[in-house]
Amino acid sequence: MIKVTRTIQLKFVDLNRCKAQMFELMTEENTRIANQLLSFPIKERRTMTTTKIMSELKSALVNQVIRHTKSPTGRKTKQYKVLPVEVNNQNWKLTLKGNTDSISFPTLKGEKRIPIKVASPHWQPVLDGLLEGTIQGGSFKLIKHRNKWYAYLSITEDVPERDASVMDSFGLNYGVLGTPPNSVNTGKQEYIQLSLFDWCCDTRIPP
Repeated sequence: MIKVTRTIQLKFVDLNRCKAQMFELMTEENTRIANQLLSFPIKERRTMTTTKIMSELKSALVNQVIRHTKSPTGRKTKQYKVLPVEVNNQNWKLTLKGNTDSISFPTLKGEKRIPIKVASPHWQPVLDGLLEGTIQGGSFKLIKHRNKWYAYLSITEDVPERDASVMDSFGLNYGVLGTPPNSVNTGKQEYIQLSLFDWCCDTRIPP
């Protein structure tokens, strides 16, 4: 088996103006905090805690900002134009009530449960696997795309080696036999990372 990590898009359904504005404010505050942290030396950022930052964002969200600015990417960044809110896997929950899928996570107004659906039908089995516990969910980012709000959710699943999809210069190939050439051999399992861009844009992806 090979562990495949990729990102799926979950679209917020019937999001009202109040919640959309709240997402905007959360993103603005998230970006403000990140840029404030970038003004501190990296040594100071390494010891930074949520108690030292004044914000209306919940501490779980602020902590993700701190971690991001301490990461290799954050150390190379001078300023963020926009930094999406990130919610780690311990602070969100998927539920199914009737025929409605929802995701709960901390917001400016406490924890909210908001209906979602997959942005593309071929991701529905992945969402079902998350609800059943057969697929592992990671963190998600709250992203606005073409005036619509989405949760870009990282997931990890076990895929039979013979069915593994691997990346090439054109995107994704399917039905490749053997060990993916771009995988990382850990001695126990092999991992391959598929980008959201290539996953979305490759026209060869089956429905």
